[in-house]
Amino acid sequence: MFEEIALEIKNAAANKDKTAMIHFQILINADRLVGVNAATFCERVGLAKSWEIEYPKMIKLAQTLKDHGLCIAKCWALPNAIRIFSTANSNPLFLSTLAVEV
Repeated sequence: MFEEIALEIKNAAANKDKTAMIHFQILINADRLVGVNAATFCERVGLAKSWEIEYPKMIKLAQTLKDHGLCIAKCWALPNAIRIFSTANSNPLFLSTLAVEV
């Protein structure tokens, strides 16, 4: 997982989208990052220590979205997109697809 995230960040940096990609990767991988602290994340994906401040913000945002009945899922049919769903009832309601330039 960390290698994939690092590669996505590296590719985005070439297009001057590094910050957005760091936030995006933490947000969509929040469930997989349970138990990983900011220092470990930054070290594993090759980010400077100064990026540690962003990590808990995005983990908190992912949790806040869940707490409000929203689910973020990678859209496998559209590799550079995520979908946001409402999970407030038993029938998930599709809300949006967000394209991400990489």
